[in-house]
Amino acid sequence: MLIDANVFLEVQLDQGRADEAQRFLERVADGEVGATVTHFHVDAIAYILEQRGNDGAVETFLLSLLGYDGLSVVTQSVAEKAMACRLFDRYDSLDFDDALAVQAALALEEPTVVSYDTDFDTVSIVERTMP
Repeated sequence: MLIDANVFLEVQLDQGRADEAQRFLERVADGEVGATVTHFHVDAIAYILEQRGNDGAVETFLLSLLGYDGLSVVTQSVAEKAMACRLFDRYDSLDFDDALAVQAALALEEPTVVSYDTDFDTVSIVERTMP
């Protein structure tokens, strides 16, 4: 399963579903659940944290990922990113970063996206689940 950026951001920004997201991420960190995130989404999270004016949060977040026993961080090739463009052309609900998430999920055994973003619900080729 692929973890969308918004799951991490719930925790990092202490948003309304932070507790629920934190419990899920703890299961990934403990290795109880295996999951994937893309480098693109990690960078997007870091960028959002930096824009919030807390550079220390960026480093803390990045270092925390090193302790996730159940997490793989994957790099998508330029070809995979180009294929993702076809997805956001095909599905009106997807923007580029959502299309990258779908593309990455399709490369996994279980094409599931863990996300709070309901835009994935209209994409028949993956399943969306919440933490």
